[in-house]
Amino acid sequence: MTQPPATTHGQGRISSLDGLRGTAAAAVVINHAVLTIPVFAALDYNIPVQHTWFEWAFTYTPLHLFWAGNESVMVFFVLSGLVLTLPIMAHRSHFDWRAYYPQRLVRLYVPLAASVALALVWATTVVRRTDPALSYWVNLHHQELTPWRVLLDVFVVTGASKLNSPLWSLQYEVLFSLLLPLYILIATRLRAHPWVLAGIALAASTIGRATHIGILQYLPVFALGVLLAVHWNEVSDIAQRIQSSASSRLIWTVITIATSAAFTCTWAIVGLPAALHAVDFAFPIVIASAVVIVFISAQTGTARRLLTTPAITWLGKVSFSLYLVHEPIIVSAALLARPDWEWLAALLSIPVAVTVGWTFNLLIERPSHSLARRVARAISASDRLSAGTEIARHQYEATRRGSKP
Repeated sequence: MTQPPATTHGQGRISSLDGLRGTAAAAVVINHAVLTIPVFAALDYNIPVQHTWFEWAFTYTPLHLFWAGNESVMVFFVLSGLVLTLPIMAHRSHFDWRAYYPQRLVRLYVPLAASVALALVWATTVVRRTDPALSYWVNLHHQELTPWRVLLDVFVVTGASKLNSPLWSLQYEVLFSLLLPLYILIATRLRAHPWVLAGIALAASTIGRATHIGILQYLPVFALGVLLAVHWNEVSDIAQRIQSSASSRLIWTVITIATSAAFTCTWAIVGLPAALHAVDFAFPIVIASAVVIVFISAQTGTARRLLTTPAITWLGKVSFSLYLVHEPIIVSAALLARPDWEWLAALLSIPVAVTVGWTFNLLIERPSHSLARRVARAISASDRLSAGTEIARHQYEATRRGSKP
């Protein structure tokens, strides 16, 4: 029995999207564990290296889906645009923007600052170094850390160092969060032209990729999630029409397979040296695939069942914490491993990272969510009190004027 698509702006939280976030976080963790293996790091960075057919296939075919870390971050960006915008669209007339900003920044910055502190503990306990026996990716983490650089990592809006490099994506999460009203204003004012806006976003992102301008490359990806939210009912109608078709199972299967292949298409191109120059222009295909993955995850019964299983649901709950803490652990495991034990170190680092991520979620992330909600309630209550006081003052003045002879 298939589940009906999610259809309205007024709905509650879409649980399958939490599961999607969890699987995307898992792909990022696996990506970094795989990059501690010298041959995979060399292939990933397009460095000539002797490799087996399996290593080639695991990197340059759709098998890369299992460790598609950079691509999974695009899923995070689309999800952020969607899940932040949906509740706003449901309560636009009385959404409290003054409470939104401190609430959002507390939710982002408290765990972020704690993760930087934890990464500093790992980096000082297991000192980063370069070694020819280590992978190229692990050696990149040997970087001088100054108090100023660590402080910049905490504020993150200028990027992240190699102390905890996944924080690079938080730079764009923060910027998007600050610019969210502008995104929604453009998407709603130009509501009649979603495909034009989507085309502009994809073109801008492609130019940003080709010119190595991060803001231009990544901020438009959030716009696609915002567009998805603004047109959520129309998107749900498309899913419903597919679901009502006699060939719905075949259609969803074809869409899923095609999207999975497109999601990792840049690696197929990298595997063909003659076409290496086309990688930048394949980037919009990856972004569009991320949008379709979010669509499938929210709107199809099979995906929603898979992504709401207990294990995936739990992974979704700890995904942000896991994302924030995993990399310093994986790098430390690679540095502590005996020569030729990279695979064992990589495998063992994953459950350690998951355990630390779960603990971090309990001790840091969940309390930060509670703090953010308290801050938002306090600001909303203050606004209501100020509004009530102002109304009472006007009523008092009107009464006094009416009582004059």
